[in-house]
Amino acid sequence: MASTYTTRIGLEKQGDGENANTWGLKLNSNVIDLVDEAIAGYETIDLSSGAVTLTDTNGVPNQARNFGLKFTGALTADTTVTIPAKEKIYYIFNDTTENYTIYIKPAGGTVVSVVEAGRSMIAATDGSNINLLESVDPNVYATKVEVQAVSATMATSINNSNVARASLSATMATSINNSNVARAALSATVATSINNSNIAIAANTSRIAAVSSTMATSISNTNSRIAATSLTLATSISNSNTAIATVSSTLEGRIATVSANLASGSFVVGNATNATNATNATNAGTLDGLDSTYFTNAANLVSGILPAARLSGNYAVNNTGTLDGFNASDFLRVTAESLGTNGYVKLSNGLIIQWGRRSLPSSGGTITWNIPFTTACYMAIGNDSTNVNGSANMVGTLSTTGWTGDVAATATYNWIAIGK
Repeated sequence: MASTYTTRIGLEKQGDGENANTWGLKLNSNVIDLVDEAIAGYETIDLSSGAVTLTDTNGVPNQARNFGLKFTGALTADTTVTIPAKEKIYYIFNDTTENYTIYIKPAGGTVVSVVEAGRSMIAATDGSNINLLESVDPNVYATKVEVQAVSATMATSINNSNVARASLSATMATSINNSNVARAALSATVATSINNSNIAIAANTSRIAAVSSTMATSISNTNSRIAATSLTLATSISNSNTAIATVSSTLEGRIATVSANLASGSFVVGNATNATNATNATNAGTLDGLDSTYFTNAANLVSGILPAARLSGNYAVNNTGTLDGFNASDFLRVTAESLGTNGYVKLSNGLIIQWGRRSLPSSGGTITWNIPFTTACYMAIGNDSTNVNGSANMVGTLSTTGWTGDVAATATYNWIAIGK
C-alpha cells in the first residue's frame, strides 16, 4: 500500500508494510523534521521582485509549511503573497521597505492586507478566508507615561470645570429669580385674559340659544310636511290595493270558466275538427295552459282532425298533458345546463355531455369534469389545440370525476366527454 500525505501540512503517512527496514528514516525526514518546520520554522520571503506563491510540496521541506514568515525587500508596488488553500496558522512579520501594501490570500480565496512595515500579525485561514490578529500599533495605542500625562491634564480640566460650574450656578439662581418675577406678571395677564374669555362665552351662549330656537321651529315645520306626505302615500296605497283586488277578482272568474270547460269536456274532438278551429300553434297554447312553443303548427294536423286516440285521458287543469295526449316524460328534454368555454348539458334520460379547455404540464395531469358522472364516463376525446404535440390526442384513464392523462410537452387541450 503506497504512502499518502496529510491534507494540511503534507506529512507522509506510510502504508501498511511499506519501507521495510527504512521506515525509520522516512519517519525522521518526512514527518518529524517537517513537524519541527511547521511548529517552529521561520522562513524569509524576499518580495523585492514582486508577487510570490509559496512552495507547497508533500513530504519535503517547503515555504508554506513554516509557522513564521518574514517578508523582506524593497517593494516596487503593492505585492500579493499566495499561500496554499489549506487550513493553517501563520506568524507574519513585515520587514519590507518603501510605502506599498502587502496582500496575502489562499489560492482561489479572499485577499486581505498585511500590517504595515515594522509590525507583525497572526493569520489563520480555513483555505478560503483569512482571520487576522494584529500586534499593537504604537501610533494608535498610548503608553503608560502618555496615559499618566493625559490623566493629569484631565484632573486640571475637571477642577477648572468645578469653578466654572459654581459661577454658572450663581448665574442660574439669578435667572431663576428673574423668571419667577416674570412668571407672576404673566399669571396676572393670563387671569385677565380668562376673565375676558368668560365674558365672551356668556355672549356666545345667548347667540347659541337663539340659533337653537330657530332650528327647533324648522324641525317642527319639517315634521308637519312629513306627516302630510305620509297621508298622501297612504291614500295612494289604498287606491292601489283596490285596483289589485278588482284585477284579481276578474282573473279568478276567468280561471274558473276555463276550469269548468275543462271539467265538462268542452275541449273535445268536435271542438278542434280542423286547422281553422285550432287556428295556429300560437293559439294552441291556450288549450292546455302550456307555452305555445311546445307544439307544432296546426298545419301538421292530419286532415285538420285530431285522432280520437290522441285525446284519451283526463284533461283536468292539473293534468292537461299535451295536445296529442302523451305525457311530458315521453319526450327527451334538457334538465340542466351550463353554457360556456367549460360547460355541460344534462338530458332527461340521464345522459350528460360536457366539454372544456385545460392546460396540462409536460408531466401530465388531471382534467376534472365540470360535473361528475353518476354512473360512468362512456368516452372522452382531448386534442392539442396549441399544436405543441402535433395536434396529438390525449390518452389516459377515465373516471366519473375526471381524466388523468400523459402528454409529451406542456400544451392546452380542448376536450369533450359523454357519460351518464
